[in-house]
Amino acid sequence: MKLLLEIETGNDAMQTMGDIARALTEVARRMYDARLATATPDHDVSGKIFDDNGNRVGKWYMSENGSI
Repeated sequence: MKLLLEIETGNDAMQTMGDIARALTEVARRMYDARLATATPDHDVSGKIFDDNGNRVGKWYMSENGSI
């Protein structure tokens, strides 16, 4: 299994470790929800990462079979 996670920092709502932690917590919640929604072991999941203002600041992708 592999996880690719990319977050751009520097905008007004993504400057502190708290901002990044909030974004990572949201990614973890979405990964958990996606895992519960599928029973297929080879199911890949991905999503966009947003700051508190709703601006897209990154993306994530998890590959169950290890290929990214």
